[in-house]
Formats: sequence, C-alpha cells, structure tokens
Amino acid sequence: MNKTNGPCDEDLMYKILIKNKKLKSQIRREDKTEESADEGEDADADDEDEDEEDDEYSIQFRAMFWSPRKMGSKNKFNLVSLNGTDQKEKVALHKDLSDLVIYTRSVKFISFCHSRDNQNCYENTSMAEKKARKLMKSSGSSFIHHNQRFLSRIYPAGSRTSSSNYNPQEFWNVGAQLVALNFQSPGLSMDLNNGRFQDNGGCGYVLKPAVLMSRERNFDPNTSYRYLKPIQLVLKVISGSNLPVIKSRNTLDPFVRVEIHGIAFDSRTLTPHWDTDMNFSITVPELCLVRFCVRDQMTLFKSEFVGQYTLPFTSLKKGYRWVPLLSRQGCSLDPASLF
Repeated sequence: MNKTNGPCDEDLMYKILIKNKKLKSQIRREDKTEESADEGEDADADDEDEDEEDDEYSIQFRAMFWSPRKMGSKNKFNLVSLNGTDQKEKVALHKDLSDLVIYTRSVKFISFCHSRDNQNCYENTSMAEKKARKLMKSSGSSFIHHNQRFLSRIYPAGSRTSSSNYNPQEFWNVGAQLVALNFQSPGLSMDLNNGRFQDNGGCGYVLKPAVLMSRERNFDPNTSYRYLKPIQLVLKVISGSNLPVIKSRNTLDPFVRVEIHGIAFDSRTLTPHWDTDMNFSITVPELCLVRFCVRDQMTLFKSEFVGQYTLPFTSLKKGYRWVPLLSRQGCSLDPASLF
C-alpha cells in the first residue's frame, strides 16, 4: 500500500480497526523506504506528543468515517482506541498489540505540509481541542484538505477536569472524522453528537458532505459565503403536547429555543412565541443541525431544561410534523412532543 491508495470500504466491512501506536522495529521492517530519518534508535513505540496524549484517557468517542462515495447501510466498521489506564505510567507496547495496528497507526502531527509530504494513508493523528481550534481558525481550508486524505482525531483538553465538552460542530466543519467527547456528560455537545448520527440510526458512520470533499474549491468554514444563494428555512412551533412537569413544581411555563448549528455564518438561535414564524437563512445546509430545546421559565432570568431534539437539517421535510422530545440523558420522553 502506498501513501495515497488504501483499502476500499468493502474491504473493511465487518472489521475492527485498532488505532494505536506501533513498535518502531516493526515500522522499519514494514516500511523502510518511507520511515523518517530523524526517528533515532529503536524504542518501545512511536513518540507521539506525550503532553497531548496524556489528555485522552477515559474518553469515549464515536467514529465519523467520511467517505467520498455513497455506501450501503451494511458497509460499516468499527474503530477502537486502546490507551493505558494510568496517565503517569508509560506502558510498554506489546508486540501482539502492535501486530494488530494496520490501517490506523498513530503518528505525531507536525504540520499540514509535513503530513502531505510524509504521512501515509494508513496513519492518523490526534490533537487536543485547543491546538485543533487554532489550526481551524488560521488554516481552515488546509485543515479540510488534510482531512480529505487522512484521519484526524480531536479530543477534549485535559483542563476539563469536570468532564465538560467542547462543541463538536466546529471540528465537523473542517471534516475531522473522529471528534471525541466525554460521553458521561450530557448536554448540548452530546445532543449535537447524537443528532449528527440520526440519519443512520446512531450506528456506524455518516458520509462527509460534498462541500468538504471538493479539491477544486478552497472552502473555509470561518468565511461568510455571501456569493452563495442561501436556503430559506421557515419554521413555526405551533404547540407542545404532554410536556413533562418538573417534579419540584406543579405547573409548567414552557418556551422553545430553536437553534441552528453549522458554520459560524449560519449558526443562530431564536426563542419565538408560540405559533410564530421563524426565518433562517442557511448557506451550507449539509453541515447544519437543527435543535429544538424546551425549557421551563422559573423566574424572569432563570429557566430549566425540559426536553430537546436534534436532527440534521437535510432530514427536515416540508409540512406539519411532530418532533419527539428527549431527556437530558438522551432517553425518550414519549409522548412529549412539539407540533
């Protein structure tokens, strides 16, 4: 396998891909001609950026495998990230585990230019959210082109000691395939993550939209594309049905927030009155998620979460629709819904 040509999707059906580092001695035997000259003497494993890798323990993530061509629903595979259990202890990599690392070998990210000239298609990089965000803001187009050729994994910063999450949408906007979240922490980020996978029933991967696969255009999610003809979305929240009452209160004073999450130019939040038209102008609909959030107005400046539902903009259909509501943990609140 060369730098640009790897296995096709059908070859990976029903396979488990092990993402991990690999013994340098094995790398030299398998790929002598392409190994960097500055690796030094043989060691236990690749020296990926340890300062960053220390942050990734105990993080669960869902794999978003972007493919340039449409696949059937059965063409799925899993990717497993294997890490140590003690952040302070450096665990030696066993040869048997190293042998299992084939298509998703972890290497250190240096720069987009370095990856283009030296990285193989079966190698992937991981970076903390702060580094990824800096690259996204300074070189959005380059980040997208990088992710057209290689797998990128983004994970929460180690400073998130309470297991909070970043907004995954900003990294989906540049085509990052593995956007890691703390699954134990419910909230907006997990709502968006679950909504992104609504189209495939929450199983397997979803396809990258064409806007992130074109090599001819230099798309940058940080730039406003006023020359593109936007799509107009008109929504009217007519009513709510069977909304759950918070246990600490006997009454409910509900209101709805409708949020658009996409590129910065498209993202917007409206809190309408019931039975009122809302108008959204959406430039890149393929990247947008629509989130309906019901809250209970407690006081003038305080409200509490009641339920929510998030789905891709491309899943919306015209006409009258019932929107089911989910709890903060993502469980169904049936028969609670919005009309």
